Amino acid sequence: MFEEIDRKEEKNFNQSEGKFEGKKESKEIPDEEFISVMPERFREGKIEYVKKKKREISKEIKKEKPITKKTKFGLTIFLVLIIIVGAGIGFYFWLKSYLGPTPVLKRPKEKTPVITRKEETIPERKLSAEVRNKENKLLSQATLYFPKNSLEEKVVVDFKGEMPQNLPTSTYDIIGGIYKIGPDIPIVSKPVSISIKYNKDIVNLDQEKNLKIGYFKDDLWTILPTSLDTSIQTASTTLNIIPADTFALIVKKTKKEKQKFKIAPQISSSQDTDKDGLTDVEEQIYQTGINNPDTDNDGFLDGAEISNLNNPLVSDQKLALSNLIKVYTNKKWNYSIFYPAMWIVKPLPETDETQVMIVTNTGEFFEVSVTENPDKLSIKDWYAQQSPDIDISEAELTNIAGYPAIWSPDKLNLYILKNNNVYILTYNLGTEKEANFKTTFQMMIKSFNFLEKKTYTGNRPDGTLIKYASSTTVYLIEDGKKRPIYSEEVYERLGYKKWKVITIPDDETYPTGEMIK
Repeated sequence: MFEEIDRKEEKNFNQSEGKFEGKKESKEIPDEEFISVMPERFREGKIEYVKKKKREISKEIKKEKPITKKTKFGLTIFLVLIIIVGAGIGFYFWLKSYLGPTPVLKRPKEKTPVITRKEETIPERKLSAEVRNKENKLLSQATLYFPKNSLEEKVVVDFKGEMPQNLPTSTYDIIGGIYKIGPDIPIVSKPVSISIKYNKDIVNLDQEKNLKIGYFKDDLWTILPTSLDTSIQTASTTLNIIPADTFALIVKKTKKEKQKFKIAPQISSSQDTDKDGLTDVEEQIYQTGINNPDTDNDGFLDGAEISNLNNPLVSDQKLALSNLIKVYTNKKWNYSIFYPAMWIVKPLPETDETQVMIVTNTGEFFEVSVTENPDKLSIKDWYAQQSPDIDISEAELTNIAGYPAIWSPDKLNLYILKNNNVYILTYNLGTEKEANFKTTFQMMIKSFNFLEKKTYTGNRPDGTLIKYASSTTVYLIEDGKKRPIYSEEVYERLGYKKWKVITIPDDETYPTGEMIK
């Protein structure tokens, strides 16, 4: 509220200090009637005073927080960035709402490539090869199959089989030979297959179940996944690529395999001066050098050659073609076996040739005998029945001439089962304390073979007396069978005359009946 100033008292106002010096009396005026106007000179002073105060306050603010040009510029840039980012975000959401959801682009279905007419005409290829030994016996046969369009038309591929030479066999045995692909290893665009059919005679039972196809590369054999069908003696495998040029049917060696033909391991052999596998006694009967382990200088020890039916005196010649051995053939029981030429074979006629003695030049001898298996047992069960005191687990199974066989624990007797008969090969040391002919026994076992039995189509009448040229035994034909007459005394007692006996050819065979005594 302003007060009205009496002009009479105007002289009491001190302008320098802005107040009255004298006592002032005021007259109360009602609020609603009071109008106060500040004199212009006072208003101007007040305005100046206010401006002065503002300037002082402004100076105080500037002292506390001065704002530089750099700060202003930074704030400006910051505000601009915020505006740009905000505008971008707003534009993005506007555009998304305007355009709607992003359409899913579907890749067009790929068209099945059209096989050119040339590719369709590339035919399949089937290449075959086989391996035979020097006696022309088939050991194995292989087929390499390329399906249609798996091989370029102009690619030349050869496929051949051969006997293995200079390939390592310390870990694996090679069965039936090796097969080579050449001249170069072809590149294939489809899986190819290899199948190998083997001769059952060249493997034993333990080997057969473990046969695999493998390839040879970098001095190593590598096993391939193999499908084996023993019923048709065939192993096969499929290859996405051809990894090497040499393939074979192989089997991993085991301790048993290494001892396959280990004859009488508990009995020591006699002197072997040159360590070639033949004792000095055997060196004499095969005419090899006692001090020369490889008489024919072909890279194979003399003992190994005899064991594998090779001539140790002539390179690349079979033992059967030499004069070192003879072949005994038993046509009654349809088998043959090699024996040294200087030894003697003695069939025992009173046994109907079921027993044959092979006499050596020492106290030792060998025997081949035949006995029946009327119960038609397996070779293992038959042996267990015949030798109940022997631990059957110590008897080793094997395969001879394509038939199951079993060794006695001492490795001096070998039992071979064929049909309803068991053929027994025995090495008897006699009075000898050391064995002279272990390698020769191996040779005899390796050479043992069964003959194809010829059936006579004729029909001699009952009561006919017959004999074979190679034997003195006389038989009586009765009910289609030949019955051996035990002795000459029995023959005469029955009243038969010698002139009535007919000599027949060896290939005329009859079932053997009960002996006449």
